[in-house]
Formats: sequence, structure tokens, C-alpha cells
Amino acid sequence: MAKMQTFPDDAVVKSTQISREQILEFAIGGLFQGLEEIVGSVEANGYFTLVGKSIGDKLYNIYLDSLGVEMLSKHQLFSVLHLLSSRMENELAVAKDESFFEFSRTFKPIGGVQVDNRYLGMLACGLVGHMTAQSLGQARVLLCAADDQGTGKVRMRVYLDDLEGEGQIFYRDDPDG
Repeated sequence: MAKMQTFPDDAVVKSTQISREQILEFAIGGLFQGLEEIVGSVEANGYFTLVGKSIGDKLYNIYLDSLGVEMLSKHQLFSVLHLLSSRMENELAVAKDESFFEFSRTFKPIGGVQVDNRYLGMLACGLVGHMTAQSLGQARVLLCAADDQGTGKVRMRVYLDDLEGEGQIFYRDDPDG
């Protein structure tokens, strides 16, 4: 094997700290931006909801396995969503009558790209809607506010029993296919 040639800037290059998380953020930011450029914003919303549903399915199954249950109860679901929201630096509020809960989040740019927050909101809608429906049978998710003016604020409300009105409806997957 040939010896690698050294260059005068090698020390600077080696001292530059780039984390795995930063590289993944760059990749995600590029995917968001690229998809919007290729398919447009309306189509991209649908894709991001599906991606969120897929992520939600994987996370849901991890929690099922760790708790040793076949389905999360409402309180287990709230506990899981509260933990996930705090890890993702979201705020989660549950209505006193537990008929709905609400997430709010201020997103930072991903990979240096200020992603349209509607896309991040749609991803979150798919994730939370899927997990809620798997636990409770159904959910209606309404993206209440997605500020794409650069502040990064997104607010989403998830209704547990009320399927009437605006928003996207999610149902529990049929195990028989």
C-alpha cells in the first residue's frame, strides 16, 4: 500500500471538528431541499408525512418491546410522547380532559438549511399521528401553525376522539393486512 502524501494544511484539516450529527443534519437538510425542488411543496408534504409515519412505527415498536406490551395505554403513550418531545426539544401539553394534546417546537436550521417548517411539521404529524393511532385506534392531527418566516415555530394539535374537522386522520394498522 502506498504511503499517503502529507500536505501543509493537514493539521488544520485534522483539527476541524465535524460530528456525525452535523453530517446527518447536512444530509437531512439536503434531502428536504432537494425533494422540494424536484416534486414541489404539495407533493413534498405527503412524502414527509410518510417518512414521519415510518419513523413513528419504528419508535413505537421499540417502546412496545422495552415495555413488554402489545399496545401502549393512553398514559404510556403520553409518557413516551413526553419523553420524545423533550429529547427533540419540543413542548408537550395535554388537555385536562385528555381529549387532545398539543406540541409546539421552534426548529433550528438543519444542516445549515432553514427547512420550511411545514415539512418538519408534516414529518412530526406522521410520526405522532401514527404512534397515537397504534395506541388508541385513531387520531386526528392538525398542524395549527407552521411559521415559515424564519422563526422556526411549529404548533400541532392531536385529537384523540374527535375525527371531525380539519387535519389528517390516522387509524391503527390492521394486523391482518
